[in-house]
Amino acid sequence: MAFGLDRAADGTLYFAEYVTASGDRSTGLWRSRDAGEQWELAFEFEPGQVRHIHAVHCDRDGSVWIGTGDRDKHCFVGRSLDGASTFEWVGHGTQIHRACAFVGFDDVVLWSTDADFEQNHVVRWHRATGDTTVDAELPDVTYYATPVDGERALLGLAQGVAQVWVAHRDGSAEPWLDWPSPACRPGVARRPGCGSRAATAAAGSTCT
Repeated sequence: MAFGLDRAADGTLYFAEYVTASGDRSTGLWRSRDAGEQWELAFEFEPGQVRHIHAVHCDRDGSVWIGTGDRDKHCFVGRSLDGASTFEWVGHGTQIHRACAFVGFDDVVLWSTDADFEQNHVVRWHRATGDTTVDAELPDVTYYATPVDGERALLGLAQGVAQVWVAHRDGSAEPWLDWPSPACRPGVARRPGCGSRAATAAAGSTCT
């Protein structure tokens, strides 16, 4: 997955295992403190506990976040304060906890959902209280997210649409870009369809 690898401020690398059919094997989050020369298993889900880890995110406050999927029982959003050795579960067991990317703002950590057959939303975890709020509705799943500035993030939506949305720190969101997306074949509910990947460029650079 696009956000299966991240680097913390102290240089530690984190790699999240993503497999399409985990079966009877465990699923791990790996850690390297020497730029990837050697890796150690930081945290492990038991066989069947999750299907795969969607994303790992090193937050500005030094915490490490992970999101997993796919069915309700597999969906965890977790936050670690000890380098991913243990996790506090911000939420578990519903599709609002099925995240593929995280964006950290000063007062909230934001994600948007990868819910196949439910309404998708922007979701925020509030740093001051530890509360989670379900905010703006989105028309489809989000695979990519990246911050724009201290107030906004770009969300890349896929499957039934190919769109980029702008999500705001206050939980609101609106569409920005949209491309034609062909309809699914009859009887096919989910397919690797059109999508969009969100990215930002440094000030003064050009994008093509």
